[in-house]
Amino acid sequence: MMADNPKPKQKSGWPWMRIILVLSLGFNLLVVGAVLGARLSDRGPGHGSEQIGRTMPIGAYGRALGRNDQRELGRAFRQEIRSRTVPDGDRLRQIPARVVGALIAEPYDPAKLEALFELQRDRMIELHDVGRSLLLDRIAAMSPEERARYAQRLKDGLSRDGKPRP
Repeated sequence: MMADNPKPKQKSGWPWMRIILVLSLGFNLLVVGAVLGARLSDRGPGHGSEQIGRTMPIGAYGRALGRNDQRELGRAFRQEIRSRTVPDGDRLRQIPARVVGALIAEPYDPAKLEALFELQRDRMIELHDVGRSLLLDRIAAMSPEERARYAQRLKDGLSRDGKPRP
């Protein structure tokens, strides 16, 4: 009656190999996902308009500029921002860490948190104002033909499938 006693399955001698295989596969999927995500995004990493979006908060208006204008405007923006003095600790990128500190402080001080949010808003408005001013100066320097091309790129960037974006 051999059928009643099936042969026991042999266990793998190296169970850690399965763990390594699963971890390696997971890591490879993460890398492939990151690469594909960058490739399939609107512009991909390092594109001029993406760079201007990270440095200048002017959105679609900046992306509609030609590459040379984007580079020049980005340079002018960074130079202008660097030339402005702000109290130590008031830099925009430092505020979130200060917010975390205010959130976990005991006793909790809601006025301190509100002041940090207002400071962040003020810094963002300042960055926007600088970007807007530089963009307006650049548009004013454009010829009628350049402005028409700019307007067309802006229109194209604002529409998706022929429909205006909300």
